[in-house]
Parts: sequence; structure tokens; C-alpha cells
Amino acid sequence: MDEHCTFLQAGELSAIIGDDTPRGPGGRQYSGIWSLIHTACSVSPFQGAYAGLIAGAHRGSGPRLERLGEASARLVRTPTEKTPAFETRGSYTLTPPHYVDYTFEAIYQAGAQPPDPAVFTWCSYMNSPLDRSIHFIENDVWTTLAPVIHGEAASVFPKGLDDAHRESWERRAGEARFAEQATNFHHSFSGKTFDYPFYFGLIHGMAFLLMADHHRDFRFYISPSGAGHSAVPGLASPAWDFTWLNWRPQPGQTRTLHVRLAFFMPHHSLVNSQVWQEWSTFRQLHPVQ
Repeated sequence: MDEHCTFLQAGELSAIIGDDTPRGPGGRQYSGIWSLIHTACSVSPFQGAYAGLIAGAHRGSGPRLERLGEASARLVRTPTEKTPAFETRGSYTLTPPHYVDYTFEAIYQAGAQPPDPAVFTWCSYMNSPLDRSIHFIENDVWTTLAPVIHGEAASVFPKGLDDAHRESWERRAGEARFAEQATNFHHSFSGKTFDYPFYFGLIHGMAFLLMADHHRDFRFYISPSGAGHSAVPGLASPAWDFTWLNWRPQPGQTRTLHVRLAFFMPHHSLVNSQVWQEWSTFRQLHPVQ
């Protein structure tokens, strides 16, 4: 019998990585990091019935869970009749002192033409932060994004993006830019851009920092209520999400995205400088494309 989840531990972190077996009100959706615990914080940043770093390609698709070691596991979805063009693999590795290193591979199959662009999304359903906003750098200045309503002012684009590397909805103007918000909440531009492909939030006294090694093809977006209920009376929990675009993928190619999630106890008066140091370390490991 296949295992549906596995326990990983390294440094200050322990995690449960699981497939999309039904385990909450949403049924087969929540593959990824089921729980993440730091030695300084006994509460997971992710909603208990949901998960974090959920690849859209693995939601409800029956990915296979593979344990790779004491600190590493992988979710694999092989091509299907519905999605014949690519196989996807998402590897989660705990790295001391406080990192989840995540590698996602899109393996395009010979003889099947993939979509252009191929769009991959990730959701992280957060667990009752007092501050639902995310923080990032825009035009060399730290800024925040905290939409009030689900589906409005959700997405942040990279700075200097040209039209050749925008999806069709991203090129809309005027009233047309609202065309798909009802069904694709992130199809709403916040008016903000990012200088570097990282963002962080504060949750349960901890810093939750997500960094990626692609700039032009990376987007992040937020829903103030995407994670549903909150343990804080009168509040909802946010979803802190991102997208990666593959332009002109070819059969036989493999495209790779590296993401590092840092979950650590910050010095709150120095959190911005700590985040910048974490980002500087990450981009030495994985230069930005």
C-alpha cells in the first residue's frame, strides 16, 4: 500500500509532505507541505486542513509520493490523457538551519506539443496571520501588498516586463482587465511591480520568505481570504501564491524552477536586512534567470 505522507526533519524544521489524498473540506486538492514546524514555533504557517507550496499541476491529479531520504521527498505526476504534454516533479528538501528547498521540473514529452506559455501555479494557504500582507522591493524601496477583497489588486509583475513576455490577460487595459476576475482571481493587477523575485510575510512571530530563481517569468499574488477561516476573530486567512511561466517549451525539453522557503525567527527591527541577506545567499546558489 502506498504511503500518502512522510515526515522530514533537518536543522530547526520538521515537515509533513503529502499527496492529494482527501484530508480536508476541499477533497483532493492539498498535496505539498501539509505541516511545517520550527523549533521556536509550535504552530504551522499553513492551515491544518490545507497545505503550502501546492503545485497546481499536482492538485487533484493523484501525484505519486516518493520518499528520498530523512530530509527529502518528491511528488511526481506522469502524463495523462488530459495532460499528455509533460511530466511534473516537485522535490521538497529540508536544509539546515531553516529552509525548505523546492525544485520543480516540467519534463516535456516527445511527440506532444505543449501549450505556449505553459503556466504553473502554486498556492500556500496561510494559518491566521495577524498581518495578511506580503512585503517586497519595488523601485529600490520596501513596500507591501494587502488587498482588501478576494480577486482585486491581487498580482505583482516583475519590473521592466515587455509585452512579449506577458500573458494575454496581462496586456488588457481599461474595463477589459476585469474580464476574468470572477473565475481567475489572480487575473487582477495590483499596480505594483517587484525588483527581485522574492516576498515575505510575518506569521506567528516568524518570517515566511519565499525566493525563486526566475525573474521575468515569475509572478506572485495574494488573496486576503483565500485560506478561509482564521483563528483570529473577525479575520480570514490569506493565500500567498505565485506563478511560473514557460514560454515556447519544446518537446524533449526539461524546464526547472528553484524555490527556497525560509521560515525563521526574525529580529523584528532588522527583518528587512535579514531577508536581504537570505536573498543574497539564495541567488549565489541559484543565479536568477
